[in-house]
Amino acid sequence: LLDSTLRAAGGIPHYGVYRFLRGPYRLLQGDTSPAPPPVILSYGMGVESSAILLRWLTDPSSRDFELEDLVVLTAQTGDEFKDLGPLLQTHILPLLRQHKVRWVQVARGGAFQESGIAVLEDSREPTRAYLEGAYRLTDELLAAGTVPQAASGQRKCSLKFKGWVLDSWVERE
Repeated sequence: LLDSTLRAAGGIPHYGVYRFLRGPYRLLQGDTSPAPPPVILSYGMGVESSAILLRWLTDPSSRDFELEDLVVLTAQTGDEFKDLGPLLQTHILPLLRQHKVRWVQVARGGAFQESGIAVLEDSREPTRAYLEGAYRLTDELLAAGTVPQAASGQRKCSLKFKGWVLDSWVERE
């Protein structure tokens, strides 16, 4: 399944994978040794990002970095399918723990950006997915009396509940 999914997608796509340097912080701490930049996988918990993650965890030849440099970053919207939690606990979390991969779960803190983001968990030994989030997308939609929108080619809910949250965490880190 994994190989056929990646073949169908034309290999591992570049979207959702970020690298950034932590050099200035390391220098301030007195560490002058070269450090590889972390690799951040934006993990949406769907088929594609799960296929990429599983491939990286099980096939060292599929990546050009060490797993200790990988950060799996998830924006929890509070509205995932209920059967996703047990699937993650059975298939993904044991591998993250086995390989000591850092999984950071973040969520929108409230209706306004001033509420910031909530870090639900930041661990190399995650025990559960915080699917309930901190401020749920459905709460926002119900309060506004609307449904998820894709206007003018923009997915506004995705930007507000995923994109902004992930970008905010990366900027902080």
